[in-house]
Amino acid sequence: MEIKDPVSMLLTAGITFLMICGCATNRYKNGIKVGKWVEKTNLDTVEYKRVQYYKMGVERGTWKTYANGHLLSKEKYKRDTCYTTFYYPNGKINSIGKTVKTMEKEGYIHWFYIGKWEFFDLNGRLDFIRIYRKDLDPEEILVK
Repeated sequence: MEIKDPVSMLLTAGITFLMICGCATNRYKNGIKVGKWVEKTNLDTVEYKRVQYYKMGVERGTWKTYANGHLLSKEKYKRDTCYTTFYYPNGKINSIGKTVKTMEKEGYIHWFYIGKWEFFDLNGRLDFIRIYRKDLDPEEILVK
């Protein structure tokens, strides 16, 4: 499709520019993280990549962490709860459960394991269950 009208060309260029700017990653707004963030780091021989989403500085949506291109974890944030799945390098689920956010002294945020966490072996079979309760040692249930 050929656009010869200068107004149409300008409008098309403007829309394209706005689409590209709207998709920018790793942005701050008034000093607070917003939108999509992609962070990469290397530790020894492993390259980690983390894809995260923020709304006004607060964790939102589904975050994914990769190790050398393989999915390592998936975290789904909903308010002060995070539903978490960890994976083995073969793609099978390692463990699944949830964490809750609490505000610590001096304004530090901490995420605690809470409730039932299921742990699986390398073949995907349920291995054991841990029950986490606030301020108590976890209770472990063997499934074998």
